[in-house]
Amino acid sequence: MKKLLCLSLLFFLISIFSCQEDVKSDFDADRPFQPWVFRSVLDLQPRMLTLALDENMWAAYHADNGSLYKVWKGNVELTGAVYD
Repeated sequence: MKKLLCLSLLFFLISIFSCQEDVKSDFDADRPFQPWVFRSVLDLQPRMLTLALDENMWAAYHADNGSLYKVWKGNVELTGAVYD
């Protein structure tokens, strides 16, 4: 039950952040990164959901249980088998 609540809250927060007041012709023109949400391996932990909150602010969640892993300022290094 707790996992379901955490996942529901996560999807609710994602839907709130993705809503925009003004409809623009280019939906993601103001997003600092494309894609702004992606699955990754972070700190040697697989199945992480990584979100670009701003140009220098990131958040990561465990995709298997929906718990917050960490929030940090900086960047994400897109290297590895998927990116190289």
